[in-house]
Amino acid sequence: MKKPVLLIDMDGVIADFRKAIITSSIVTSQQFDNPTEEIEQLVEQYCIDNPTIFEHLEPIEGAIENIKLLFDHYDIYFCSTPMYCVPESYKSKRIWLEKHFGNLASKRLILTHRKDLIKGDILIDDRKVNGAEKFDGLFIHYNSHPLLTWKYLFQHLLFLQTCGFN
Repeated sequence: MKKPVLLIDMDGVIADFRKAIITSSIVTSQQFDNPTEEIEQLVEQYCIDNPTIFEHLEPIEGAIENIKLLFDHYDIYFCSTPMYCVPESYKSKRIWLEKHFGNLASKRLILTHRKDLIKGDILIDDRKVNGAEKFDGLFIHYNSHPLLTWKYLFQHLLFLQTCGFN
């Protein structure tokens, strides 16, 4: 039986970009969660000044262990939007995946600014930008509710897969 294709965003879904930015003290959590153009420029400049930031992000709680278990049930790809103004982000995202998933992540990274052009059954993303909101399959908006944790997602995705979602 063919496994459904599960696309998982990185920053804000499995890698804690928010925590890294807030810990850096360039913005507050409220500013990060409700960004203005000025805040987005501050974050962008911080990443330009710290181009390997994406290699060193902490994993989101429960993400790594639950995704590793999901590989038995889904054809998993990591679908992320790198920062165009930070060329190092392209490389850093791959390094981060290899560090946390080893060979499981080999050749499973899709870098794009148009997620709606990627073919898959399910997309998990924390934002409705870069085509995520127009994704042709099931879109799961991670962080849209405080109870939407990786423990919950794992159970939900197993349920979908056992129901024959494809």
